Amino acid sequence: MVMNPAGPTSHIFIVGLARSGTHLVRSILNASDEIRVGPESQFLGGASRLGHLARPGPLAAFPDADGPLSEAEAGKLIDRLMAGTTGRRQYWRGAASLEGAEPFRRRFQGSPRRARDLLAMAIEVHGRGKAIPGDKTPSNLFHVPQLLGWFPDARVIHILRDPRAVFASAMGKGFIGPKRLGLPALRPLELGLGFWWSIDLAAQWRLAVDLDSRYRQRFPDNYLMCRFEDLVGDPEPHIRRMCAFVGVPYRADMVDRPVVSSSFMPRGTRGIRKGARSQWRSAISPPLARWIALLCGARLDEQGYPRT
Repeated sequence: MVMNPAGPTSHIFIVGLARSGTHLVRSILNASDEIRVGPESQFLGGASRLGHLARPGPLAAFPDADGPLSEAEAGKLIDRLMAGTTGRRQYWRGAASLEGAEPFRRRFQGSPRRARDLLAMAIEVHGRGKAIPGDKTPSNLFHVPQLLGWFPDARVIHILRDPRAVFASAMGKGFIGPKRLGLPALRPLELGLGFWWSIDLAAQWRLAVDLDSRYRQRFPDNYLMCRFEDLVGDPEPHIRRMCAFVGVPYRADMVDRPVVSSSFMPRGTRGIRKGARSQWRSAISPPLARWIALLCGARLDEQGYPRT
């Protein structure tokens, strides 16, 4: 294992705005023999909309961030999670299939029964015995201090992407726009709804840039930001940097990853495509692209993104 100067890595958290490339980073790191980053737990909750209406995660079931549940409360929470009524169904049902619902329940009941204990257990189960397990929940970007308070030897990788590309990808996936509302994909509807949804996106993207500046100063040994455009434009040096950061050897096959969650390339294709840097230009209308650039303002310049 390549040793990070800050010491061994206990966990990896991949964060960023949705559709920024977190899935790609997970795929790259999971090529290592020592890493297994699991899917999205949404444990601390989803991203907020304009600072409000954030979807709660399992953390909300605890009296406070570090307060324990009773043994009975712990058992009931596990039952709800495994039944798919709380949190992300696939994540917790996946944990049940890997370990078994009853053993998982008993293990949590036998722990101190705090939120951090449940998250650590779930990450470990999804880690499938690898030395460094992890979690890829984009909205954990807004909870980095909490995560590093719980896991002080963890590493956080933040992937930042041009906000216009984030918007185009979300629109292509149907996460925003007419598809989200069950409406026909007509250009006027896409444009009108796009102007509205982009206000929320720009607010989140500006906050992501501000948080990057804060985290760099507060957690210099535990936090790393990588721009999506840099990663896909010249993968090897940036992947090597990530590997050194988490303390594992670089592997050549980390560059040759299967495409799973791209908005622009079909599932089953392989490799990291440089064209992903600019495909948003043909995916959203020029007026909408200019509007997003206006909303993001000087922070685009700070991060090296052209206004046009």
